[in-house]
Amino acid sequence: MREPDSQRHKQLLRFEQFGLRWNPFRIVRSDEAAAVYVNDLYDGIEQATAIAAAEVKFSQIIAPVGHGKSTFLRAIGAAFSEIGLSFEWCYLKPSLISRVPTPVSGTDVLIIDEAERLSRSNLGKLIRWCDRNAGRLIMSTHHDLTSRFPGDVLTVELPGITEGSLQRLFDTRIRWSGGDSEQFKLAPDAATWLIRNSGHNVRVIEAVLYEAFQAAHNGQTLCVTQQALEPWRRFATERAAQEAQDQNSLLSRIRFTFKELSGRTA
Repeated sequence: MREPDSQRHKQLLRFEQFGLRWNPFRIVRSDEAAAVYVNDLYDGIEQATAIAAAEVKFSQIIAPVGHGKSTFLRAIGAAFSEIGLSFEWCYLKPSLISRVPTPVSGTDVLIIDEAERLSRSNLGKLIRWCDRNAGRLIMSTHHDLTSRFPGDVLTVELPGITEGSLQRLFDTRIRWSGGDSEQFKLAPDAATWLIRNSGHNVRVIEAVLYEAFQAAHNGQTLCVTQQALEPWRRFATERAAQEAQDQNSLLSRIRFTFKELSGRTA
């Protein structure tokens, strides 16, 4: 359940004591996404540029939930903008499964996020769009979709976040919430701990850091260490296991998103 306004106000006042406007790892609204986007979060800018420049009709980015598929697709989109190709982006919500939009005239590339939700018939429509318009289709997916295509598919499997990338994410979130990235630190042992106990899942990492900041008290050290994170070891491992179990269930995805939005808003 969403926190009462009075409780949420107290939480915000407490974060002001740290020089923050809010918990740096709260849920990000769609209109705030650009402010927390880390362009090279997965050290893949060169690879994203190579995919954009490749003369292939179909490409897929494969990784488990929370491993940076959407961020990598954004990097590919930025590369298309650099070389002057027009593209449309479609995040395939469950509600769009039966009515996937066809790109407007003049679009060179269609980028689909969560393409494993495509039915075979709708994927067939997009393949025919590519054939008619000499277009390209680039998708993110949890599963290899090669067998559904009539030709070759360029496939990239993302390895997951590194300690250096996680540090960039941490610094970006701190600045977004009004803090000083020189004042707030993520210790190297904490970064290693987070990656290991989350299974490289950035959503789990952000949820653990959210809880750590919620529990912090004024006067505590502003360096997040492995020792400070130990109380959330079980939370991290259970959350990672639950996300892995839920990644193929649309109903579970909807339920998870609702719980996150209603619980992490302070």
